[in-house]
Amino acid sequence: MALRYKAAKGFLWHFGATSAWKIIDFITSIILARLLIPEDFGVMAICYLVPYFLFIFSNFGMSSYIIQKKNNNKDELDTAFFLSIFFGLIMYLIIYLISPLISNFYGLPQITWMIRILSLSLIISSFDKIPFAIKEKNLDYKSLVYPRVLPWIVYLIISVGLTLLNYRVWSLIIGYLSMSVSKFILIWIVSDYRPNFNFNKEYAKESLLFGKDIVLYALLTFFILYGVEGYVGKIFGTVSLGYFTIANKFSTLMSKNITRILNRIMFSTFSTIQDNLKQIKESFIKVFEYACLLIIPALLGIFILSPEIITILYTNKWMEAIPLLRLLVISGIAMSIGNLTNSVLLATKKQNILSKIKIFQIIILISTIHPFSKIFGLKGVAYSLILSFIVKSIFDFYATTKILDLELLRMIKDLSYIPLSSLLMGVSILVLKIYINISNIFLLGFTMIFGLMIYVISLYVVNKSIFRRIIKFYFNFKKTL
Repeated sequence: MALRYKAAKGFLWHFGATSAWKIIDFITSIILARLLIPEDFGVMAICYLVPYFLFIFSNFGMSSYIIQKKNNNKDELDTAFFLSIFFGLIMYLIIYLISPLISNFYGLPQITWMIRILSLSLIISSFDKIPFAIKEKNLDYKSLVYPRVLPWIVYLIISVGLTLLNYRVWSLIIGYLSMSVSKFILIWIVSDYRPNFNFNKEYAKESLLFGKDIVLYALLTFFILYGVEGYVGKIFGTVSLGYFTIANKFSTLMSKNITRILNRIMFSTFSTIQDNLKQIKESFIKVFEYACLLIIPALLGIFILSPEIITILYTNKWMEAIPLLRLLVISGIAMSIGNLTNSVLLATKKQNILSKIKIFQIIILISTIHPFSKIFGLKGVAYSLILSFIVKSIFDFYATTKILDLELLRMIKDLSYIPLSSLLMGVSILVLKIYINISNIFLLGFTMIFGLMIYVISLYVVNKSIFRRIIKFYFNFKKTL
């Protein structure tokens, strides 16, 4: 099977599985948002901060190392496996010791044991990282469907069930831990990999040298995505953090996950052809176009319909999240466009460039977030994020154009039909809102379908060739199945 069709097949399985568990996660969040109060979500967000932070170090880039290297022998896989477990155990020990300090910092003594229990997932996940990475390297996303979807069903059942029994934040923690356990079990059921007690110092050194840049980049990413939540929790309190968490979660529901899927597929694919920059260039341009076709109209639709989305799905008690959602959608567009370049830089071993750009982004964020918050309140945090992501995406693209010798102006011109079609869709939705009161989920669904139809028609009018290319690709791809 040609590599591009193998990659496309992998994307479809990956996209299908991701879409399934994201839908489950979305349904779960709606149910929980109706049952819990904003403060509960704020407390949970703080509990997540420390495990997420140390999760970066728990694998130390072992998974990316396995995927990026062209060929892996058994000793190499075993070395990465045991290193992953070692870092997982060390990180948990650190969390156990510092959790009282975190609870004192936020003035929430009840979260000490919440953090400790939740962080057990670090140890559990360290056992399934390498088997998962091996499947990704081989683009075998079909066998990963059950390990990626079923655990979220477990999470839904347990978290909602315990919430109904009035366990509040503990319901989320136990639900998440149960999800980690079920994922661990299912990964090992579908995996052919079985570790032996092998440890090679040379392989360990090589993987750690590769992983240091991955870890640095992930650390910087954490600082931007979750450090901001920590700042909001400390300065504005857990209730405001709850509003911010819901808005941030919904604003990135589609964009972040599409780019995450594409980056995983592109990273695996581009690593295979890392010496063929021409082929990487051709593939990147196509993937970027198809991603923009999905992300730009989706986020514009969320921006326009944010009041209806929040009040209908989450109820009126979450109305304060509406202006935050609109602002974070803007940062989501910038973040998505910039993040699509990550796989190119990683596959071509330019991860140091990613880290340098992230550092620059953090400097902008640090220098603006507090002054903006003083002037604009909680909205100021969103303004700071927007500015930092716009600057980052510009530098990401500049670096990618240099590596792949892309004609940026030509790309912008060739893709101009997407924002134009999205704008026509947006105007049609605004006109529809004048004539109908979107007061229930059925009218909200109708409006979304209407907007989608206008978008598709607009695409056909302004650029018929995109349909021909998609249809051609579909039939060529179908032949390979």
